[in-house]
This record gives sequence, C-alpha cells and structure tokens, in this order.
Amino acid sequence: MIVVGSSAAPTGGFAVVKFSGADGHIMWQQDFTPGGSAWAQDVVVDRYGNAYVTGTATTGPSTGQAMHTAKFQASDGKKLWENLYSGPMLASEGDAIVIDANRNTYVIGSTVTAGPSNDWVVRKISLAGKSLWTHRWNGAFKHQDLPSTVIVSTSAVYVAGNTQTDLLGSYDAVLVKFDLAGHRLWVKQFKHAGTDAEVYGTCLDSYGHLLLCGTRRPVPTGPDKTFLGEVTPAGTTVWLHSQPSPGNPLGAMGYFGIVRGPAGSMYLSGFEAPSATDTDILVEKRTTAGTVAWHADYGWPDSGDDYGGALARDGTTGLYVCGDIWTTTNFYDASLQKYTP
Repeated sequence: MIVVGSSAAPTGGFAVVKFSGADGHIMWQQDFTPGGSAWAQDVVVDRYGNAYVTGTATTGPSTGQAMHTAKFQASDGKKLWENLYSGPMLASEGDAIVIDANRNTYVIGSTVTAGPSNDWVVRKISLAGKSLWTHRWNGAFKHQDLPSTVIVSTSAVYVAGNTQTDLLGSYDAVLVKFDLAGHRLWVKQFKHAGTDAEVYGTCLDSYGHLLLCGTRRPVPTGPDKTFLGEVTPAGTTVWLHSQPSPGNPLGAMGYFGIVRGPAGSMYLSGFEAPSATDTDILVEKRTTAGTVAWHADYGWPDSGDDYGGALARDGTTGLYVCGDIWTTTNFYDASLQKYTP
C-alpha cells in the first residue's frame, strides 16, 4: 500500500510512503522537498507497483507554483522522473491522477489566468515523464472553474468538476470528454437553478457508462441534497437523482465517493444528517436505475459530524470505506470500515 501526504522535513514538502500489506511496517519513504513548499493530492499505482503522484510545488521564481507530477520506483521509492506545469501566470496546482493501460499518466488541476480566474487543466504525460499535451478549459462565466476527478477508458479521458455561473458564486456540475490525443469531444453541464451542484466522484459502470456523484446545495442557504447521475459515452443523460436525507427531510445528505458494482450497479459513500446538529457516515448500494438496493448509516456515539470519504471494492468479498469520526469536542479520528457488498 502506498500513501502520500504532507511532510515537515526538512523544509516542508510531501512524503510518499510504502507500507507492507502483511503487517503494516514501512518498507520505504521518500520526501520531496523542492526548496519551497509542496503538497501531494493523489497517488495511483501501476501493475508493477510503481507510484505516480500529483500535487503542487513552489520551486522558485522561474516556475512559481506548479502542478507537480512524479513517478517513484516500486522497489525502493527512487524518483524516476518529475514533470512540472506552471501555467500562464505561474500559479497552478494538481488535484487528481490516473494512468492508462500503457502507463501514460493523466493529471488534472487548475491554473490562474488573467482576470483573475481559474481554468481547468488536463495533461497527458508519457511513460518516460514527457509532456504529450495540455488542455485548458473554462466555462461561459470565465471565473472559478475547478476539476475534481478524472477517469480514463480505452478510448477517452473524462474529467468532472464545477464551473462558476454568476457573481454570487453559484456552481454547475460539468463533465468533459477528451480523446486520448487531447481533443475535446463534448461538454456536459448540469444546470440546476437556485443550487450549487458539486461533483466529488465519478467512475465507469460495468456497461461503460459514466456515473457521477456529489452534492446539491440550495442558494443562499438550505440542507445539502445528493447529486447522482448516469451519462452515456456519447454525452446523453440517462437519469439524474437528487434527494435529502430520507430519515429527516430537513437534514443534509451528500456523496463523496463512488465505485462500480455488478450489472450496472454502484456503491456510494458520503454523509447523512439524522438531525440538524449531527451527520453520520453513509454507505449505499444503488441499482443500474439509481434506486436504493441497501442503505447503511454509522454514527459515533458523541453525536458529532461523521463523514465517509473514499471507498474501494475488493471483488465480491468486501467494500472498504474510509472517513472521519468526531470523537471529542476538538478532534476527529480516522475511520476505516468494511461492508459486505
């Protein structure tokens, strides 16, 4: 297992750490310290165990703040290559990363442009660490546009995120499809008047359709509702669902993670509010039509705010969900749970 995060040594960078799957001991650790500051956002591992990491690094006046991507060797964590992208205003950051079957790397993030505004950035990097193409995108309002998640199929790259739509700060969810050569094929914007729609997770289902999850927040105030949708590879919406907490219509509910299940189904993690002052970890299975197959809540006894984050499916034997639980008035603890799919 490989984990990335912040590192205090020696000047403030990020750490890449490999743990043994047998007993959890540290097999190797590499600290990246560019001389400025750096932080890692996402990591993916190829079939040989090599780790690909993306994040942000401040390396000096010539590059400013850059989207930083690097590859680390499976056996000892040796850095094999690194790739930097600063953008037109020398102010960029990396958010998420995937690799394809040929171990090309795709990274997404944002870059500051004149205005000032934020554009989406999508980049493809070769197996040797060379930049192959870079694509920037912004919405019609041309203000704050932020991608959140990326997936790659055998023929396309899909990026999901949000685009600002007015001066009040309202957002629509957006899904953009690129071919593997970097050509933008279509843009799908999900317009919901009076709400902010934010995408946090996406995956391909077992039939090759796109599944997106997140939240919808009424503007200016109100409890969160879920955002869940299915889109074909051609960009056609199959269905969209949005709902408040079924146990408390005034309570918030939202999704942060999604993975595919069998026969077009999906598993989701997030949060659900049984009251106005409490949220529980939420885990669901939904059918190919988006209806609930089963629904599970977990709340720590202190009645604080508990959240489910990323999740992973281990074949047919287990569904693993990580998150946060509020254990005292001052602290959160990490949580890892296993469910039967």
